[in-house]
Amino acid sequence: YGATSITDFWRRWHVSLSTFLRDYVYIPLGGSRLGERRTLVNLMAVMLLGGLWHGASWTFVAWGGLHGLFLVVHRVMTGGTPAPAAGWTAWPKRLGVFALVALAWIFFRMPTFGEAWTHLATLFTLKAGAWSPTCALRLAVIMACLFPFEWMAHRRGDDFGPLVWPWWLRAPLYVFLVWSAHGGIG
Repeated sequence: YGATSITDFWRRWHVSLSTFLRDYVYIPLGGSRLGERRTLVNLMAVMLLGGLWHGASWTFVAWGGLHGLFLVVHRVMTGGTPAPAAGWTAWPKRLGVFALVALAWIFFRMPTFGEAWTHLATLFTLKAGAWSPTCALRLAVIMACLFPFEWMAHRRGDDFGPLVWPWWLRAPLYVFLVWSAHGGIG
């Protein structure tokens, strides 16, 4: 999840599937050799197929379609060659990519579109019980606790910092996250 673009995300994520789709679907379709329009169509087709590969449900296809849309928009906006992000300029890009990927995961995880839309509505509305000051406090505390660790990992050039920490440092963090997710703060 340390990617600074959706293209970067797919280079890092599910490498075996990404490689398979690139080598056996994207390149045989013409890849990027047949013009910009065809490249965009190929990107979308590959991601729709990637969604279908995950399961025979329209929500998986929607997940793939969203990622295809993200890739198409990214390619159109950057011309296929995004500027490298480093230092503080990388963090907003990482947060943006994370937000898009997290939103797409809703369709991947939900068995029906109705449930997916309910989850999205809960995220973006202030319906009674959806968000509360306690929920916002939990989120703020978790983010405040994680930020110093992420900053240290970033300074070391390690985007997967918690994975390399000793167990005695990771364990309290994970216990806290589980505890707070189950209502331990409020």
